[in-house]
Parts: sequence; C-alpha cells; structure tokens
Amino acid sequence: MNTGSNYDAWNIKAEDFPKNTAIGEQIKFLIGYGILAPSTYNSQPWKFKIAESKLIIIPDLRYKLPYADPSNKNLFISLGCCLANIEIAAANFGLKSDVEIFDRGEKSKIEVSFHKAGKVDQKLASLFPFITKRYSNKMPYDGRRIEKKLIEGLEDVDIGGCEAILVDDRSKIKSISELQYRAVGSFLSDAQFIKELSKWLRSKDSEEGDGVPVLPSLQESAAKKVSNPAEVDRGLMLTSSAVGLIVSDAEGINFWINAGRKYETMAIKAVSLGLAMTPMLALIQNEECRKKLVKLLRLKVKIPLMFFRLGYSSDNNIYHTPRKTLASVIQK
Repeated sequence: MNTGSNYDAWNIKAEDFPKNTAIGEQIKFLIGYGILAPSTYNSQPWKFKIAESKLIIIPDLRYKLPYADPSNKNLFISLGCCLANIEIAAANFGLKSDVEIFDRGEKSKIEVSFHKAGKVDQKLASLFPFITKRYSNKMPYDGRRIEKKLIEGLEDVDIGGCEAILVDDRSKIKSISELQYRAVGSFLSDAQFIKELSKWLRSKDSEEGDGVPVLPSLQESAAKKVSNPAEVDRGLMLTSSAVGLIVSDAEGINFWINAGRKYETMAIKAVSLGLAMTPMLALIQNEECRKKLVKLLRLKVKIPLMFFRLGYSSDNNIYHTPRKTLASVIQK
C-alpha cells in the first residue's frame, strides 16, 4: 500500500468518531468514508455541503469525462457509490439516514437527513469494517467457483429500482469476454478517448489526490503475454469466478445513483466474504456490445447500467488509490 499523504484518507479510524459533538461534525466525519468510494478514473466527482442535520451531495462537473462518459451516467453512479459508504458508516455509528434524490440534470443533488434517534439498518452496519478494505482489484483471479449461497447473498442486496445479475457459467463468461474485447478495442481506436484517459494516469509515486496509479506488477504481468489492453481485459475476465450486471427498468439519474449504491454495497459485502470485485466500464458504454450482451443474457426489458467481474484473488496486497482532502470537497 502506498503511504504518501495523498493516501491518508484510508487511515480513518472509527474510534475518532466525534460522538459527543454536534451532528454537523459527525456528518463531516462520515464524509471521510464517502470519499473512499470508487469513481471512473478515480476522478472523485463529488462535492458536499452540510446544513445542520442534512448532508447535500452534488456533482463536481469539473470532473466530467466527455469521451469516457458523455451522458454523465458513470459520474452519477460514482455519487451513488459515495452515498452507499456514508449510509453504511452512519448505520455503524447509530445514525438513521433518509435519502432523497433530486433529478435536475447536471444540477441534480442528493440530500441525506440524519437522525440520532431511530432504528438503523443492522445489515448495513455489519459491513462497516470492510469499507476501508475495499478496492478495485484489477489483478487476475484464480478461477475458483463461488458457492451458490454466496452468489445469492450478493444478489440479495436491496436497493430500490436496481437488480443484480451474476453469471458464473463459463461458456457465457467466455462469450462476454469477447464482447468486452471488442468494446475496449473500439475505445482504444478513439484518439480523443486516449487523450482524456492519459490525463488520469499517474505514476505510483504521484502526489496527486486523484487519478489511477499504474501498478508495475500488472504492467509486468500484461507485458509477458500481450501488449493490447483489450486482450488484457479479456484474459482477466477469463480468470474470474463470475461476472455481474446491475440492471434497471429505465435509464435516468435516480437509477444511476441507485446502481452505484447497489454496486458499492455489493462490493463491500464481497470483501466481507473474501471476494474481489472490480467494475469494467467499456462493455456498457459501447452501444453495439451492450445490445449483444442484452441478447446473450436474455435481459428483455432490463437495461444494463454497470458491469463487473468478481472472484478469489491470491494477491494479498491492497491497492488503494489516492484521495483528495476533505477540505477540498466540502463547501462552506
């Protein structure tokens, strides 16, 4: 794990929760868990405002990705992931949270009201110790099958309007890996996409608070076999125990935010079960490949919003990514 100051956010300690202070200070502490959520290119496209017992989460449009995410779908999914962390942390500290999403295009916002009195969700609270252990494990997995009861437990994470579909059939995974290969290849042929991506790649010693550190171990592993990132992705999928989708009945900001809530809650639950999990965006972003995925899995009217792979990893290292400071994301 990197130990630079831009990784300090991961050292947050539950015992530092300000339990005897005003609720506004407690909400500020919860944001410290929210910013540990995943986001496209680790762009962290969120801002926060605290208003008495309410937290307002809004998109930071400076971090829009016109080529990787032209609709802002993944931006709002990232906000949903952030929200999930905050909900889990709040439950752990005995705070009941009520969420309201306001769909106003780029001016959309999430309002979370906190109450010191009231029954909290104990299932959410039980996931709290694993927030700081979650990371997007982009390494090969070992291919071991996941027990059916664990699959069912992950699919059972309940977030309104969104459903998880996990696929562990090897022939289907192979077919889906070919679609991922084509999707990645299409993006790699787009010079504007490559230019945008390059702005977010970081060296492992970078002091930036965002972006994606390129892991030397993954680079070396890929270099021994292939030089094409599309082939790397295809190979990684074939090592996975299962692949998964978050689907909904419709598109829209409410659904995108809830897809993020569901994904992050599942990802943290996966850590609690000893599983690794990471999103793979290209397959959903490429319209042709997404349509073929819908047909392959016979999704009918369901709309895929996220795609990911999961499995068991023999790599015991934790590859966290850097984070911005709280002061830089909280508005006064």
